[in-house]
Amino acid sequence: MRTWYNMKAAADGAAEILIYDEIGRWGISANQFVQDLRGLGEVSRIDVRLNSPGGEVFDGLAIYNALNAHAAEIVVTVDGIAASIASVIAMAGKDIIMPENAMMMIHDPSGGVWGTAADMRRIADALDKGKLAIISAYRRCGLSDEEISALMTDESWFSAADALAKGFCTKLEKPVKMSACFDLANLDRFRHPPAALVAALARTPAPPPSETPMTDTVTGGGPTPPTTQQTTPPPPAGGGQTEAQPADPAAIARDCLAAGLPELTASLITAKATPATVTARLQDAKSIKDICARAGIADQAAGLITNGATVDSARAVAFEALAARDQASHVDSTQNTPPGTNPTPRGPVNVASVYDRFNNPNRKV
Repeated sequence: MRTWYNMKAAADGAAEILIYDEIGRWGISANQFVQDLRGLGEVSRIDVRLNSPGGEVFDGLAIYNALNAHAAEIVVTVDGIAASIASVIAMAGKDIIMPENAMMMIHDPSGGVWGTAADMRRIADALDKGKLAIISAYRRCGLSDEEISALMTDESWFSAADALAKGFCTKLEKPVKMSACFDLANLDRFRHPPAALVAALARTPAPPPSETPMTDTVTGGGPTPPTTQQTTPPPPAGGGQTEAQPADPAAIARDCLAAGLPELTASLITAKATPATVTARLQDAKSIKDICARAGIADQAAGLITNGATVDSARAVAFEALAARDQASHVDSTQNTPPGTNPTPRGPVNVASVYDRFNNPNRKV
C-alpha cells in the first residue's frame, strides 16, 4: 500500500515526517496522519520535510492545525517544492528552512462540482471560506490579509530568496538535488508553473514506491489502488478506439453489496456503467459517507449519494452544516442569557477551527 507520507520516531526524543507526494492520495486522509502523529508519543522535536505539489485542502489544513497545536518544536525543511496546501503545512514550523534552489507556491484553493447553479454557488462559498482559513496560516509572514490574498490570486511562485524576503521562510541553506515524486507539468491545478522547475523535475527519475506500508488502516478514501502496472490492451486493427464494455450486472450487485452500498446497484446497471465507473462511484460514495459521518450529518449521506453528489459538493454541504452549527450555538448562548445581563460577544465563526474539527472529530476545539 502506497502512502504520501512517512513518519518515524528516533531514540533521542525527536521524530521525522516526510511528505513527498500529493496530500490525500490513494485514499489516505489526514485522519490517519493525525492518528500516526499521536502515535509518536511525547517527542520534543519534529522535523517535517516537504516535497509536495499540494493536494486536498481539508487534509492539509487539518495537518497544519495538528502540527501547530503539537507540544514539540516543529522544524520544516522544503527539500524541493512546497506548493499549494503544502505551503500551508510549512507555516506550522517554528523554523522554515529552504535550500537556495527550493521553491514555494501559494494560490487560491480550487475545486469542481457537477450540478445545479445552487451546487456551484455552494462550492464557491466553501472555497471563499477555505481561502480565509489559509490566509490565517500565512499571517505569520507579516503581510496584510489583502497582500496575501492578492499573492494567492496571482498564483505566486517564490524562490527560496523570495520566500525569505516575504517572510514565508526563516532560513536559507545550500542547494540540494531535487527529487521528483510527481509530474508538475501534468497537475492542472497550476496555471503557470516555472518552466525551469518543470524541466528540472522531468529530468529527475521518481523514486520507487515504498514497499513498507506506513499505515494499517485507510480511512476516508475507499479502496487503495493497486501498485502493479495495468496492461493496456492494444487498439483494434484500423486505428479505431476500444470501447469499454459495461460491467457484468452480477458483478455490480456483488461489488455494491460488499461496499455496503446496495442502493447504487440499480442506477449503475441501468446506466450500463463500465468496471472503472463502478469502482470510481463506489469510492466516491464511501468518501461521501465518511465526510457526512465526520460532520455529524450521516443521515444525509444516502440522499447525496443517490442524487449523484460529488465528493466536493458533499464537502461543501458538510462545511455548511458545521458552520451553521457554530452559528446556532452562538444564537443559543445569547438567547439563554439571564435577564439584566449582557451576553458575551462571540465574534464571527472561526473558519479554521471548523475545518480542524471536521478533520479531527475527536479533538476539543
